[in-house]
Amino acid sequence: MDARQFKETFLPHHRLMYGVALRMLGDESEAEDALQDVFTSLWERRASLASVENLRAYCVAMTRNRCLAMLSDPSRCPGFLPQMSEQGDDARDERRLEQRDRLELVERVLDTLPGRYGEIVRRHCFEGEPLEDVARDLDLSGGNIRVILSRARKAVREYFIKRNEYDR
Repeated sequence: MDARQFKETFLPHHRLMYGVALRMLGDESEAEDALQDVFTSLWERRASLASVENLRAYCVAMTRNRCLAMLSDPSRCPGFLPQMSEQGDDARDERRLEQRDRLELVERVLDTLPGRYGEIVRRHCFEGEPLEDVARDLDLSGGNIRVILSRARKAVREYFIKRNEYDR
């Protein structure tokens, strides 16, 4: 399969795949990243895809699986706080103060979230507890935990966006 055939075969499913990714991840840039990964994987597997009977379902399943992998990746959670960079002592101290202030704001936002959202974010993102353990302890499914994490991240992100717009 050459590039032209690949585009003709898979690009018609792009809109559906993007919709799935956007609904699952709740963020346009993450949805685009997921699709890029899926299309890369499809390209790499193009020789073996001739045996797939329902390409539409296959594309949606690949997109869903990639999104689930992204949602369960613990490296997504530290995005609440930027990582420290190698800077001088004064700049590093200032950066630490900014991070501490930002963490306090995140904690306040988490306290306003409904139900156990804040607890789940704290346990998984801040304490590093695996999703499976959090789900088992709270008697929830892994899918529910992922959805709650996604909604909580979205709420925190929206809070900071509104705050930044207000500060301007």
